[in-house]
Amino acid sequence: MRTNFSRAKAFKEMFRYTEPVKLYLGRDETRSQRFAYYVPLKDTLTCLLESDLWRNCAAQDTCLQCTDVFCDVSDGQVYKNNEFFSQNPSCLKLILYQDSFEVVNPLGSAKSKHKVLAVYLSLANLPPHIRSSTDHMSLVMLCQEKDFKHFGHDTIFSRLIADLKDLEDNGITVAAEKVKGTVFCIAGDNLGSHSIGGFTENFSFSEYFCRYCQISRRDFQTDPNACGPQRTPENYKSAVEILQSEGQQNVEEMGDSELNISNISKAIDAVLPDLPIVTKKSLEDTLKSLGVETPEDFRFLEESDLAAVLRPIQARKFILVLKETTQISEIPKQPVCSSPGSSLSQSSSYSSPSTSPLSVNWVDSFEVPWNKFPEELMQALERQKRPSPRLRREMVRIVVAAMMKVCACPSRKNLTEISKRMVAKYPKSLQDVIEESVIGPGYYSLVKQFQARVENARRTSTPKIKKRTHDTEECDTEEVSLEKRAAIQDTYGCTNWEVKFMPLGETAESQRLKKEKMRNLSQTTDWNEEEEQT
Repeated sequence: MRTNFSRAKAFKEMFRYTEPVKLYLGRDETRSQRFAYYVPLKDTLTCLLESDLWRNCAAQDTCLQCTDVFCDVSDGQVYKNNEFFSQNPSCLKLILYQDSFEVVNPLGSAKSKHKVLAVYLSLANLPPHIRSSTDHMSLVMLCQEKDFKHFGHDTIFSRLIADLKDLEDNGITVAAEKVKGTVFCIAGDNLGSHSIGGFTENFSFSEYFCRYCQISRRDFQTDPNACGPQRTPENYKSAVEILQSEGQQNVEEMGDSELNISNISKAIDAVLPDLPIVTKKSLEDTLKSLGVETPEDFRFLEESDLAAVLRPIQARKFILVLKETTQISEIPKQPVCSSPGSSLSQSSSYSSPSTSPLSVNWVDSFEVPWNKFPEELMQALERQKRPSPRLRREMVRIVVAAMMKVCACPSRKNLTEISKRMVAKYPKSLQDVIEESVIGPGYYSLVKQFQARVENARRTSTPKIKKRTHDTEECDTEEVSLEKRAAIQDTYGCTNWEVKFMPLGETAESQRLKKEKMRNLSQTTDWNEEEEQT
């Protein structure tokens, strides 16, 4: 029992140990693999039903049989009217509890960074004084809260929900007896319960913050003991429909010209008014990184694009409202040049891109020079194979050369638009992929290569340095004619011996003597430090 290994081995042999399972969730925004840990529900229940505690509790009544007194949770109408509990009176009634806790100082700088979400299990079949003890509460799942927000309920709870369905349909076999069970209730604090139910998690500014009634914040501040109309599935569905219609109306009122990336925050506020400021800022940055620039771009959004910043329901709601709005208020795109002489204007813009007023729109008419690509490169693209680094660099050089004939200084926005076109045509060959997962929008690496190539092509050309050849040992700078001297010599050391002003106390003759003395010293080996300083 001296080491962790020996202790773990003893626990497994002497106690009923259920080993947790490592669940792969996916990759986060930093492309790191994320995991959750799940203790198999059916194994935990099997161990519990085979214990002495369960056999002792099964021989006793869990509550007093009173018709007018609530002794336990099973005396309520919800339990009595449940069809499953009526058909299976001896089934297992599971109570799940979800909560988050800090593993570091909650007031320190690392708060929320290592916050852990935990799910626990208790049985309502046990007497209240037993099931309320922490000794009889079993751990079900652990994961980091940031992963829970990133991947959502469906991914985190998928294994747990599958086991609950199997328990309800098939049950577990203990002592040759099949026992079924299902969830009786989910307990938790306000934040955890609202998270599970899909309600607002903003209790400080939300107008309707209660999940039990529809009391407003103003009424609650006036009378904290007051209660509003009780929430029901019907009025909840009606409220959701009203919010969706109001959000769509607010977006429509902005007008097609205002719904752009410059004031995208207005569209977010209209559709998701209770979104926290930090999440709203992250959503704006995500939309910009995806390339959303016009209202028409909203139609190409997918739920997976916003999975990193929004929960599944929020992402679906946001995309649905914006897509419906852009379809209703879509305006035909005006052509860039509608005059009969537009072709003449464009041809003149190619001859002088720096002065043409239409040079800003050159991307719309730019065509990637596919016909100039090497045959080896085109074969790789057509066969959906990734080109070698050498071919990729050659492709970048050809495309940048064609771009700079039209525009001497392409901007990052121009390069991004052309990169998107190329990746869209050959996604299997040019898209940024790691382990079959697309990295970001999929074209960032191509944009970076274009930028680097443009900077290299625009770099000022410097004349090559012409080195002087030493014909003899006596050859000196003064003995070389002006025609044979290098115009630009080495960029280190003294590059201009003909100084304009001599130091005080120095003349041209004294400088010549010192120069001669230094030359002689450099050719000898028996020199001393004092002689060098003089």
